[in-house]
This record gives sequence, structure tokens and C-alpha cells, in this order.
Amino acid sequence: MAKKLIPQLKPGKTPHQMFWALSRIGARELLYGSVDKVIPANEVEKWTNRVMKIRWEPKDQMAVALAQILRKTGDRIRDISPETVQTVIPWLGQMKAPQKSLDMIQTVVPIFGL
Repeated sequence: MAKKLIPQLKPGKTPHQMFWALSRIGARELLYGSVDKVIPANEVEKWTNRVMKIRWEPKDQMAVALAQILRKTGDRIRDISPETVQTVIPWLGQMKAPQKSLDMIQTVVPIFGL
């Protein structure tokens, strides 16, 4: 599904709902459902590399969507590689991503507060 969605995302022209859809499709932490339904980390890393090559505008929601996709879970199977995290952090900074976006890809931050 994401393979069809990603090419439709255009800087400055994409409705925020499409970024949200991508973030849920690629999420490491599901809102519901079992963890065996999570897209493999290596596939999500390919998406990450692809979208980071596009010149997004800071007002686009791609930075927040990407942070949601790459959210650290503490599960080494679902989490992306540390190398990808180190690549994404400066990119998120350039995109003026909120600090919580940077935090959630580096440390485990529960999706729902307790």
C-alpha cells in the first residue's frame, strides 16, 4: 500500500491526511493489532531513504509522519537500525520537527500516556 502512496506525496501539495495514513501504515507501534502485522524495519528504512531525498517544505507533515513511522519501541525486531536513526536526526532538524519527534525515535516513548 505504501508503495502506491509514497509516489503520490508531493511537497507543498499533499493533504495532511495522506501523511497520517503513511505514518499509520508504517508504524512500529500499532494502535491495535498484533506486532506480526508491522511492516519489517528494513522495508521502512527503504521508505525513509526515499522520502528524505525529496525536498519537503517544513510546513509539510513528512517530518512528523516519518518520526511516527520510526518511533522506537524497544523491540529490536521492530526498531530501525541505529545507523538510520543517526541519518534521520539531522534531517528532522532541518525540517524543524518538534523535539518530541526527535525524542520518539531515540528513546521509547509510550504511544498512550499512563
